[in-house]
Amino acid sequence: MFRFYAGKGGVGKTTCAAGAALALSRRRTRTLLVSTDPAHSLADALGKRLSPAPRLVRGSLYAAEMDADRALSRWLGARERVLRLIASRGTYLDDEDIDALFRLSLPGVDELVGLIELRRLARGFEEVVVDTRRPATRSACWPCPRRWQGWRRSSTTCRQSTGPWQGPCAGPSAATRPTR
Repeated sequence: MFRFYAGKGGVGKTTCAAGAALALSRRRTRTLLVSTDPAHSLADALGKRLSPAPRLVRGSLYAAEMDADRALSRWLGARERVLRLIASRGTYLDDEDIDALFRLSLPGVDELVGLIELRRLARGFEEVVVDTRRPATRSACWPCPRRWQGWRRSSTTCRQSTGPWQGPCAGPSAATRPTR
């Protein structure tokens, strides 16, 4: 079972998550406590040195501090060849364009890979308690148009060949733009 502790910064997420994980582990339940916050404070709260791999804290309690960048690299590395093949077939993208796509941050990918990493870490544990990061700012939650601009720039070659992109962040087209 996964238990997520979430809230704004400074409300005691780490303390509550650590307390809950300790209580679960006292029932002799193999328990993992994971911090997803890039500014990890879980090691300080537990008084133990932690890493991205689960480490024994005491009894049946283990803890880890997720390394999101490493998890993303591992996830992409396992799929990069296939993703590059898909991007190169049926598009007008060359290798340089595809490289540019792989350097971009896609909206929601961090969260998706974080969940995949949590599932990977959870193997062998009955309980997983997650100390989440503070909520993102509005601009990170609503990435349009800033994050999509990189994708739009990278797809210029394809757009020139197939016509203008009319995605949700592209803005009104000439046909739908109000006239004055």
